[in-house]
Amino acid sequence: MSNENILSLHILPIELLYRILDNMDDLTMLCSMRNVSKRINAVMDIYHRYQTLTTLNLRIDAIGDQGVQHLANALHHNRTLTTLDLKYNEISVEGAKHLANALQQNTTLTTLYLGGNQIGVEGAKHLANALQQNKTLTKLEHSDNQIGDEGAQHIANSLKNNEVALITLVLQENKIGQQGAEHLANALQQNKTLTALNLRINAIGDQGVQHLANALEHNKTLVILDIKLNEIGVEGAKYLASALQRNEVTP
Repeated sequence: MSNENILSLHILPIELLYRILDNMDDLTMLCSMRNVSKRINAVMDIYHRYQTLTTLNLRIDAIGDQGVQHLANALHHNRTLTTLDLKYNEISVEGAKHLANALQQNTTLTTLYLGGNQIGVEGAKHLANALQQNKTLTKLEHSDNQIGDEGAQHIANSLKNNEVALITLVLQENKIGQQGAEHLANALQQNKTLTALNLRINAIGDQGVQHLANALEHNKTLVILDIKLNEIGVEGAKYLASALQRNEVTP
């Protein structure tokens, strides 16, 4: 926001300021109006739409890394938003880094959709590190982001920390193979919070299923494991059947 616009906001009557806010879209209001000045902050603190904004859906909006940077800056201070949908927004590792920094500070966001971007291995690493610090995010939708086995390893390492709040993790269509499944399986043997894991449309195969099946014999909290379309044959089915005979979920 330019200095000229800021000056105008300083001198506008409160009624006109409210009218401006009423005509702003949610993203502009969230990213542009906070921390402009003490007066504007005071207005935002009592502005109904800002205080009740809990869900922001920006799916397929092509906001890119620059848009994510502005949004992440807002998340550092926002205390109302609980659900953020950023699927299919051309977000790369830089955008993921901005989001990760915000997640380390934010204390209200519980659900984050990031599917269909280009976050990759390094982006997954930044987000995994943020999960170690964040205490409120319970659902991360991270599908179709080309994280591969290495990215899965970074996320698995964060899951070994039982202070991580995640309950639902979606890693569908991420080019995860047997090694990635092994890393996630090792994490599941230690994790006591995750209840749903989606690994649909990867390439974990029978060997990957064997690792996951072994983990299920020790894990007492996971209730949903989606492994459809993963090149699993008869041997993989046998591993799962054997594990399910011994798997017991703690109520």
